Amino acid sequence: MKTKNSYSEKAHFIILVPHRDALNHLSAYREKLFSIGMHGAHSFPRAAPLARVSRPLGREELKGLAAAIRGLTKGNDGKITSGKPSLVHDDSAFSFFGPALNLPANEGIFPLSVSPVILKSLLPPVLCAALVGPGEISKNPIPEEMQSVSFRAAALANLFVRPLTIGDPDYSIRWETSLPIWLPAHRKER
Repeated sequence: MKTKNSYSEKAHFIILVPHRDALNHLSAYREKLFSIGMHGAHSFPRAAPLARVSRPLGREELKGLAAAIRGLTKGNDGKITSGKPSLVHDDSAFSFFGPALNLPANEGIFPLSVSPVILKSLLPPVLCAALVGPGEISKNPIPEEMQSVSFRAAALANLFVRPLTIGDPDYSIRWETSLPIWLPAHRKER
């Protein structure tokens, strides 16, 4: 049975993907969530969705967004860090649950050239530990907070999501990512 929370067709997202060395704590936290019955703990890539978009961003658009995000990290020595678990809603589909990232919560992070294709801003971003349906957080006791993650190296990518024809329609999705565009290297000011 399809629910209002299922993706009924292909959806496009822009995601921030931390370097794999920063993702060990997220993987362990996802295992805890899955073990307590949160079935969406492995239904989304280990990434932070930034926006649902009407079309994939081009390479130059992703580079512009990567430069804008790098600029926002200068006050924190180029680092992006995680905080307390939070929920970000995507009105047409799921909510994303995971540790909030210390990036601004407003759409000012998106260059003007990208703004017309944004269908839904998913800010402040969370490092997705699980896709959750309505009320799912209140049904399950949430394990202690995930150990904080801090990273400088990260990439942006387009994410394509589509439902599978088998399995639970709420969590049986397939995803593909585009080639990553890495955030520019952090340069310490002298």
